[in-house]
Amino acid sequence: ATADELKSKVVYDLIEDTRYNPRAIDIYKSGASFDAVAATSTQGTATTCSTSPSATRVCSGFSTPKPGYSPFFYVTCGGSTYLGPD
Repeated sequence: ATADELKSKVVYDLIEDTRYNPRAIDIYKSGASFDAVAATSTQGTATTCSTSPSATRVCSGFSTPKPGYSPFFYVTCGGSTYLGPD
C-alpha cells in the first residue's frame, strides 16, 4: 500500500475521548481542486466552503476517531500529493 514504508516509524499513543473536542470536517471539490473545511465550533456539525461556493461536498468526517470512519491523510512530497485513507 501507499504508506507501507512508513509503518515502522509510526508512534502510537492512546488518547482518552475526554481529552479532545471533535468537529465535523467536510471535503469539498470544485474541478481539480479540493478544500477541507472544519466546523467553526467544537461539537459543530455544519460547514460551508467559503473559498468556492459552487464546490460540492464529497466526503464528511470528524476531527477525532469514530467507529466506522477511516482517517484521511493529505501528504505532499516533492511534486506529488495524496489525499486518502492509506
